[in-house]
Amino acid sequence: MHYPEISIILPTRNRRETIERTVEHVIGQTFQDWELVISDNASDEEGKIPFLKKLAESDSRIKLHLQPTNIGLHANWRFCIEQSIGRYHIAVTDDDWWGGPGFLEGLMSMHDGTTGVVFPNLCIHYIDTGEVLPDALSEVYRGVSGVYGMSEALVRDGRGIVMIGLVNFGVVPKDEVVAVIDNDFVSNIETIGMNRIARKYPMAFCEEFSYHHTAYSGNYCRSFEGTQIQMDRGIVAFQLLAELRLATSIDGKFRSALEAQWEVVEKYCREVAFRDRRSDDAGRSVGDSREKVRALREEIKHLRACNSTFSGAVRSWLKSRNSRVKK
Repeated sequence: MHYPEISIILPTRNRRETIERTVEHVIGQTFQDWELVISDNASDEEGKIPFLKKLAESDSRIKLHLQPTNIGLHANWRFCIEQSIGRYHIAVTDDDWWGGPGFLEGLMSMHDGTTGVVFPNLCIHYIDTGEVLPDALSEVYRGVSGVYGMSEALVRDGRGIVMIGLVNFGVVPKDEVVAVIDNDFVSNIETIGMNRIARKYPMAFCEEFSYHHTAYSGNYCRSFEGTQIQMDRGIVAFQLLAELRLATSIDGKFRSALEAQWEVVEKYCREVAFRDRRSDDAGRSVGDSREKVRALREEIKHLRACNSTFSGAVRSWLKSRNSRVKK
């Protein structure tokens, strides 16, 4: 049995048109010793399954798995990772693609046997507006090295983008990569897990080659309500803060990352406070109404104590209210 050097995972559901581009960029790589693990998460889009079956038949390096039911995005990612058998691992999604045929070769060239992850630059394509943001990671990661510097940079970046990097399973155990997405968050899914890996294993940034990511209103997390996204962002922010506090208590060199995460938490709290202030008028209106109801209940409670029946209490209350109104 041949064990490929690189396992490429491609979890997918529907997106028949965009996945074709994704696969073309994989097959077109100059580095060819790979397997492509595709797990289709019960697609119901016409033509998607026949396309994938034909693809797998055309290239023995493509391993196709068809989920009979939708197991969810997180479980599908974990399934793909668990199925991979290569020494190295990298992910690509069904609406993204790699920049240039030398993408894999470029990342591989920076692995030295001790580096856990080499991750690429990022080019963001905003589909709704047509805007393109190239080299989106250069400002944060250029020149950064070592676990302490990388840990701080990951916090300041906040995107968990290392998840689409080339991982050496000989350095970073597979189960730790699986654990990165062992949650049910709809936002910042990889943030906590990738920060854990960054504090344990060396990482490197390959600025020359870019992962092309599409951002649009139909993206996974954007399909959820804003409240749920904001809640998950808060959970991640405070959980990462707690982990960095513990890490800093053990190794003070993580303090810069901890201070950066404090800034993230403070920013999040300000955003929540601003959102609440926008509804202050409505809140005051509801509060005033509640206060009036509370006062009326107290009046009735007081009058009820002086009367044998509820109807008698109400009549007494109406009489007293009418007398006050006339005054």
